[in-house]
Parts: sequence; structure tokens; C-alpha cells
Amino acid sequence: MNGGADVAQRAEIYRLSYSIASLGGTFGLGAVSAAAHSLCDLMDAFEQGRPWDFPAVDVHYNSLRLLRSRQDPAEVKRIVAGLLRVKARIAGSLP
Repeated sequence: MNGGADVAQRAEIYRLSYSIASLGGTFGLGAVSAAAHSLCDLMDAFEQGRPWDFPAVDVHYNSLRLLRSRQDPAEVKRIVAGLLRVKARIAGSLP
């Protein structure tokens, strides 16, 4: 483990974010689904050896909460784009 959450906590974060990513579109919450998918990718990067980064996880969590109530498409797009930049910074060139 490379610091931060323990293995069980990481697995739970991944499980929950995967569930949200899978179901978001069903309920018309595509941006929530995209944010959750980004968090899954982030968790994959940590599993592949990237150093744990609590602020990156925290911003994803807070954005998921925020996206549930946002209606302005431009604002939603900016939030999701920001999360993708965070994920890219952490994950780098990992698939």
C-alpha cells in the first residue's frame, strides 16, 4: 500500500464509484456517471502504483455531490473537465 486509504477502503471507493458510473446514465445523470468513471480510473491508477492522493479523491467525491444538483450544462461540463484533468495528472499515461 502506498499510503492513504487501506485496501478495504480503496476497494469500497472503487465499488461505489463503479456502481454510480454504471447507473448514472440510467437516471439521466450522465455527468455524474462520467465523474464516477473518472474516480474509478483514479482508483485504478492507485492500484497500479501511483501515490495515494487524498485531495484528488476528495475533489471527485465533492464533485459527485455537486453534480447531482447542477442544471447549467456549461457548469456541468466545466466540473467534469476539471475532474478529467485531475485524473490525467495522477494517472498520467496509464490506460
